[in-house]
Amino acid sequence: MKRVLVLLALGLITSVACGQSAQPATVAQAKTYIGKGAQVLDVRTPTEVAAGKVKGATVANVNAPDFDAALSLLDKQKPVVVYCAAGVRARRAADRLVAQGFTQVYYLAGAGFEALKTAGIATE
Repeated sequence: MKRVLVLLALGLITSVACGQSAQPATVAQAKTYIGKGAQVLDVRTPTEVAAGKVKGATVANVNAPDFDAALSLLDKQKPVVVYCAAGVRARRAADRLVAQGFTQVYYLAGAGFEALKTAGIATE
């Protein structure tokens, strides 16, 4: 039993040490990642999304009970840019992506949809 616990702890330490965490991104960085084909995840509420979203973004409300199931629409091996309205929910959602095995996760820090729109990223 002790051996199993030690191995589990070492696995957790290794995953943290290997950089398995979501990374903050500025609007400029997010624009670059999106321009290079990163998947885009909008984690806002349906009311917020009704006002527009990044073109082609997958929508999954981070507060909804089916959020984790909705992540199956994304490829775990491709980069993902996560945004919300101001950055708080994006960070929380990005951490959940990493916990599910996504390896390249970037969340828009301190900004949201309006900043992406202002930066000229295509919206719909």
